[in-house]
Amino acid sequence: VVAFPDSERIVMTSGQGAMLSEDGGESFSVCNEGINRRYLAHVCYHPERPDRLFTAGAEGYPGLWRKRPEGALSEFYRSENGGRSWERLTNG
Repeated sequence: VVAFPDSERIVMTSGQGAMLSEDGGESFSVCNEGINRRYLAHVCYHPERPDRLFTAGAEGYPGLWRKRPEGALSEFYRSENGGRSWERLTNG
């Protein structure tokens, strides 16, 4: 969960993807645009650019990763707009 210090925006991740609140947590909406994996790790933000967020996603829950040879099939994501949309990182 990331609660932005200068606004009422909150971004949280779960096994269902990313969720965004613009009203201090009174309501949330799904914000998975650009995300291909729904089981997401914690979200973090850049200290000097709070609208830049990062997370990682996997295909399935952690117990599944060890049961198949391909593992987690994970991807890294970045948002440049505070979690409203995401892009997959491919080049480090």
